[in-house]
Amino acid sequence: MGLTQEGIHKWLNDTFRDSASPVYLALFTASGEVSAPSYTRLPITFSAPANREITNDAEVKFPIAAEEWGDITGAGIFDSETAGIRLDESTITDARFIRSNDQFYVPPGNMIVRIRNTDLEAKKNAIDLVNASSLPAGDKTAIINKIEAMVV
Repeated sequence: MGLTQEGIHKWLNDTFRDSASPVYLALFTASGEVSAPSYTRLPITFSAPANREITNDAEVKFPIAAEEWGDITGAGIFDSETAGIRLDESTITDARFIRSNDQFYVPPGNMIVRIRNTDLEAKKNAIDLVNASSLPAGDKTAIINKIEAMVV
């Protein structure tokens, strides 16, 4: 069984947007989360879900590094400013080496939390295939109704 798009949107809202406490963005090097005196996780806020995804709705500017942080190769979202549960993680394709006096920032729309639901996608693809077929209209409608009644 899979989640519906509405279920996914509810989960995204409940987890990342409507929770009683904020969520925090963390940065990672190849050896783990950045560990430097001038580094701290920062709160991050997200837009309303659309198409099973959310994006950060404001720029996130980390403090100016007072020392080298290393190559930033990944990011994660946690439910706490320290420790906590990692809710999401991603690889940064263009790693950036942070030196003393550098500042790492994430522009609005660049941190994306996306939930893929292959069952929902398969259902949509099946409907598209039926619509593109040469079946009589009545047969198409009957088949589509059966597909739409399937729980995903």
